[in-house]
Amino acid sequence: MPQSSPEFLNFGESAIFFYNCFAFSSPARFDRYLKAANGKHIEAMVLYRWNLRLCEALVPCLHSAELTLRNAIHRAMIEKYLPQTKPHFRGGSHPDDWWFDSTFNGTSVLGYGDSLKLVDAEKRIISDGKPVTTSNMVAELPFGFWVELLNKEYEQSIIVPALQTTMKTLRKTRQDQGWLRDNFGRLRDLRNRASHHRPIFHRTDLTELNQVAWSVSRELQGFFVSPLSPICRFKSVFELDKEAEIASLREQIRTGFYEPHRKATAADQEHPAK
Repeated sequence: MPQSSPEFLNFGESAIFFYNCFAFSSPARFDRYLKAANGKHIEAMVLYRWNLRLCEALVPCLHSAELTLRNAIHRAMIEKYLPQTKPHFRGGSHPDDWWFDSTFNGTSVLGYGDSLKLVDAEKRIISDGKPVTTSNMVAELPFGFWVELLNKEYEQSIIVPALQTTMKTLRKTRQDQGWLRDNFGRLRDLRNRASHHRPIFHRTDLTELNQVAWSVSRELQGFFVSPLSPICRFKSVFELDKEAEIASLREQIRTGFYEPHRKATAADQEHPAK
């Protein structure tokens, strides 16, 4: 895309600043931001930096939602299936591993694919040199695992028991399998994108999902909200004055990169290496 502002002579110069100061990436990865900024490289860099801030700012609410969901399901399953379970973990000291031995209508509570995720989690725990305990397993299982347990095949074995116990504090409009699956699925997908710093600056649902994450956390288990919500900076970042950011970044580029780069280039031309 042609350069449309005079700060750099070509894309290569702006790319040097981008790679050195913001991310080790590729022009193809930067292209999304460049297109959104109509080919203006400085504005594209602002978008990239703003996107990083958005990703960072969403961590508290997404973390709270993840912890809340996994604890709600885990505690509900202990209450429903604990009488069936047998001590599974080494030493027999952790009988609340409902996922291995519990059955519903004569078959394992978990489907084959989700059972494999437990095996993978156990391997990772062992690889890290940690004991295989219930708490370590719950912590190791990813957000996606718990969201999968909201799928329709688990409606009677997991969702209904959870809604009757640890999720009964949800407002009535949210005590629905479809609402839980759709909204926690959206939160999971956003978490995956944010954790990998993928572009989210263009999304129009960030404010909504931030509010959903905090409100559902309060309704299910307010414990996580108290320590996490005070450090949430989403509102201030989302309402950032991007024009002021562009002006600030232009000055940073001029004094911190462009002028030193020009001087170094001139010096190299005047005194070329032998």
